[in-house]
Amino acid sequence: MLGIAGSHGAAFAQTVPLNYSVNLDLLYDSNIARVSEEAAAARGIEREDLRITPALSITLNLPRGRHTASANANLGYDFYLRNPRLDRERLSATAGLNSDWGRCDTSVNAGFERRQTEFEDIVAGPLDNTMTKWSASAGLSCPRPAGFYPGVRASIESARNDREARQDADYDYDRVEGFLAYARPSLGEAVVFASRGSINFPEREIDVGGLPVQDEVQTTEVGGRFSRELGSLVRGSVQVSYTWVDRSNPIIEDFNGLTLAATLRIRPEGRLRGTLFAERAVRPTSRVGVSYSVAETYRADLQYDLTSSTVLTSGTSLRRREFVFAGPNFAGSPSTEDIVSAFASVRTNIRSRIFLGVEVLWERRDADLSLFDYTSVRFGITSKWLFG
Repeated sequence: MLGIAGSHGAAFAQTVPLNYSVNLDLLYDSNIARVSEEAAAARGIEREDLRITPALSITLNLPRGRHTASANANLGYDFYLRNPRLDRERLSATAGLNSDWGRCDTSVNAGFERRQTEFEDIVAGPLDNTMTKWSASAGLSCPRPAGFYPGVRASIESARNDREARQDADYDYDRVEGFLAYARPSLGEAVVFASRGSINFPEREIDVGGLPVQDEVQTTEVGGRFSRELGSLVRGSVQVSYTWVDRSNPIIEDFNGLTLAATLRIRPEGRLRGTLFAERAVRPTSRVGVSYSVAETYRADLQYDLTSSTVLTSGTSLRRREFVFAGPNFAGSPSTEDIVSAFASVRTNIRSRIFLGVEVLWERRDADLSLFDYTSVRFGITSKWLFG
């Protein structure tokens, strides 16, 4: 729930090649089902619940000259007090290798995740479903302190569901991007890029002219981004692009329009840090019957160091999604939603290797179908014992 170690845990991990931690998370949720009271009753779910998650985390950092390898694994299990059928594993792992070859740099990363599907994305059928995700990415760039340089990135992601009723939402997503950058220390860095992506649903067929066709989405994006630092106080980046979506179902009109991403990080004084973030993008989703979503995210976070070992964090966000269905809209499935949230947390280093965190979060969803409107209040306590 919380990145409980914060900067203190990260600093410790950088000095020790191998370390591990034992974590215990307690999370009270006033609306675990992420739907209205009526919809939760129809699913046989108790809305209020307490989730207990013990976990073991292992982190490895191996810098070797021009090469740095890293790996992280988190092995946990979720126990629900009032909804035991939701009990299941919560597993994740990442690995990466960054290399400096002199003129050019390369990066290779891989990831794995297996856990309960996000409840807000299950709008029909049973809530208990395990989603497994695999991902990999690779990049090559030849940066220069000043002047032009090229680069290329590629990524793949696959998601699979164990419930047969949700395997319609299984997807494979791949993306390739090429870019040309121009850097100058006094001005910042400007980049022009073009990318091509594909979202494929191996278990979903749609009817096109009376013939079954596998649902597939192709995206093309062309744009530019600019980033700059103003000393240690301000760091910002902005990306503006145009995205075209082409789908195997020509009957339904697809998205063509502006997409963007912007980040501003500020540190007005030593103890205070803030981040503003905005994004509009075409994304795959894990909802049954949905080909993709046009997602907007707006977020503001603020951190304040109360002491050298205690950090106060607060923030708010708005997530807005418009869902594009594979065919005619399923009866009873929302096509648009706004999710507003606000949170506050405190994390502290009790002793050199013991961390404790407390978080309170309020969240509300407004959908175009009121059955899926909800309000949720969550209160969590996280403890972490670091070894190594």
